[in-house]
Amino acid sequence: MFKYSPINSYSLRNLQKNQIFFNNPINFNDPFDTFHPAEFKEISNELFVKFYSRFSKRKFDENVLLEILQKSISKRDFINFCNDHIEYFIDFNREKENEILKSKSNFLSYINNNSEV
Repeated sequence: MFKYSPINSYSLRNLQKNQIFFNNPINFNDPFDTFHPAEFKEISNELFVKFYSRFSKRKFDENVLLEILQKSISKRDFINFCNDHIEYFIDFNREKENEILKSKSNFLSYINNNSEV
């Protein structure tokens, strides 16, 4: 393998520490450098929840996630889930035009009063 590197403090440090720097593919100038076609087949909700739970930074109850996907969760359980986790999915600190998304309390109030779960 060959990698051109200019002589600078980074390349000298890499030599000294006997390491290699790999850039994030997002920074590549050719979008096809890391393009690998993939064929995705439909996966079950159970398998999706299993993988999502395994690789998510946050710990979720897999049964609740499955109930949400299957639309079989009770309204109360859904509100409890949102109360515990909605800030992981929605950034309420960012400026929003939609009044429902301006705060967690607005969001929970809307779900409590208007949703048919």
